[in-house]
Amino acid sequence: MKAKLKTYLRNKMRNMADYRFACSQNAGEWMFNDLEFTVLNNAVDISRFIFTEKERDEVRKQLSCDGMLLFGHIGRFIYEKNHQQILEIFAEIHARNMNTRLLLVGDGPLRAQIVDLANQMKLEDSIIFTGIRSDVPALLSSMDVFLFPSIFEGLPLTLVEAQASGLPCLVSDTVTDEVKITDSLVFMSLERPASEWAERALDMAKNHVRGDTSEDIIKAGYDIKETAKWLQDFYLREHDSHA
Repeated sequence: MKAKLKTYLRNKMRNMADYRFACSQNAGEWMFNDLEFTVLNNAVDISRFIFTEKERDEVRKQLSCDGMLLFGHIGRFIYEKNHQQILEIFAEIHARNMNTRLLLVGDGPLRAQIVDLANQMKLEDSIIFTGIRSDVPALLSSMDVFLFPSIFEGLPLTLVEAQASGLPCLVSDTVTDEVKITDSLVFMSLERPASEWAERALDMAKNHVRGDTSEDIIKAGYDIKETAKWLQDFYLREHDSHA
């Protein structure tokens, strides 16, 4: 029913708009088919997400994981986010290195199920469920690797934010390659076993040096200041052309 409604609204809307914008190339092609459109990225306030040691230390103290490798994910507990596989990957990570923790941020209809699964896997003492948090930039600073084995996605803003924080990201190849802004984002097939995901995640945590990725985010067109200015100029030009 949901898919039918989306298709109905798409067919209605795409011929009604004066200007057509999409958050990614794939989204635009799905929405507008062969009609002309402009990609307008879902940008972020880069200044909020720049990595800081101070925030990292404060959050890690709050979470009681000083000196540990912290793997994390931010997202709703829903089917497509694939939290079950996150747990399977972390189980392999933890078996290789007991000095590790998993941080799961968010809420959703499957949260209780995932908590139960963590208990069944004897991981309850190594996983931190935070619920919904407003301090996402600080949480990203606290992490060592961002795990994102989604079953399907559009263009996730959380991955833009994670890269703005200089955080290495291990991402399923079902996610559009448009989201790769920095070299610290690596794609991996969901068909690969959890053990391979774990090995790669541990390698990323060990070898990554956190740095300022602001220039990369700006060049890719995800800086909110530049995007807002572009949109303002666009509407001013259109207004002047019709005056």
